[in-house]
Amino acid sequence: MVLVLLALVGTLVCPPVHERTTPPDPAARNELADPEPAPVDFPLPAGERRVPLPTGGGQELRIEVRDRDAGLPLADAEVLLLHEDHHGTLLRSPVPLAPDGTARLESLPSGAYQVLARRRGFFPPPPATVQLPASEPVALLFELEPAALISGELRTVDGSPVASGLVRLSRPDRPQVFHLCPVDPRGDRFESPPLDAGVWTVEFLESPAEQPGPGMVAEVAVVPRQELRLRITVRRPGMEPAADRAPGIEVLD
Repeated sequence: MVLVLLALVGTLVCPPVHERTTPPDPAARNELADPEPAPVDFPLPAGERRVPLPTGGGQELRIEVRDRDAGLPLADAEVLLLHEDHHGTLLRSPVPLAPDGTARLESLPSGAYQVLARRRGFFPPPPATVQLPASEPVALLFELEPAALISGELRTVDGSPVASGLVRLSRPDRPQVFHLCPVDPRGDRFESPPLDAGVWTVEFLESPAEQPGPGMVAEVAVVPRQELRLRITVRRPGMEPAADRAPGIEVLD
């Protein structure tokens, strides 16, 4: 059995506006272990296609996705099977999971495959590579490690969308930095990748080269399975703040 574990250290680069995606509903529950979270969709690079699972062969592959710490199945995780067609085009096939977090594929053609598994609120594991046929049945176990998330809304003191600027998350004790752009066309929401537990510094910057303005720095603590929601209110030149919209970073829950 192949055991897939995971870790994440890195930097996110803000994508162009036309490549940004809409985050899950900010009204969602704070508890990431909720059995019905918004599914996480894998990005589809140029030149790749999403197609039904390949059939027509006799090769078997078993997949299981579980919560590493709780030992519970993650039936709502997204699993993709990556494979190439006869033209060499990389294809991605969604793999449905049963309520016990497993899938059994029994008619795969011979060939090389990669399997990806992700779920919101967990660190994404590296892909598992499989070559079929194999000398014995292949079973992949993905044990996903719970993570923390920091998400929130961006607004200006006069209620205008925050269409530029970025949110920076950093660890005072580790060299981890994430730059987060607004993630929908209105520019009023952001969401972190899966985060380690601990204290994070949150800053709003007009550009990576600038320093945060007054009130645009805060320290927050997060733990695994927690989604910490923030409201960042930005004051820009010429704006008059409303009575209930002072600039700053506010914890919502």
